[in-house]
Amino acid sequence: VTFTPNPLTTGTTKATVNLAARSDAANGMFSLTVTAAYTPSGSPQVVRQTTAQIIVTDFDLQVSPSSRTVSAGASVTYTVTLTIAQGFPDQVRVSVLGLPQGASYDLATSGTTLLIGGTGVTTLTLRVTITASLRSGNYALMVIATGGGLTHHLTIQLTVR
Repeated sequence: VTFTPNPLTTGTTKATVNLAARSDAANGMFSLTVTAAYTPSGSPQVVRQTTAQIIVTDFDLQVSPSSRTVSAGASVTYTVTLTIAQGFPDQVRVSVLGLPQGASYDLATSGTTLLIGGTGVTTLTLRVTITASLRSGNYALMVIATGGGLTHHLTIQLTVR
């Protein structure tokens, strides 16, 4: 927690409070109480207090299996699971990086943007399609989920025979 300006000077009527949760912070709702006290010249101390509710939310990304083998000219599927905690209110966009030229992907939803509005699990089918001309090899693909200022990613393996 930081305050700007800090310290407050005489006559200051407004301060900004900045909060940041650590990446390992528990999800949930927390109360933050801010108390300000000052003593005017020749007068008793004045104390003001306010409480705000802070919600820490996140989502988790899992992909299974972590490795698949496919023949050129075919396709394989992976299961992508997004677990939403404590009412994560933002959109989560799923994408895949690292596809070799001659490979493409699609997600079995109405698109790659998911509207998440509460605690729960969303499961997607990720299909990777390989052209017949793609060379054999091992490819590391990165599945990325981004939303609410957060990004989670996992690396999966694709072996083309």
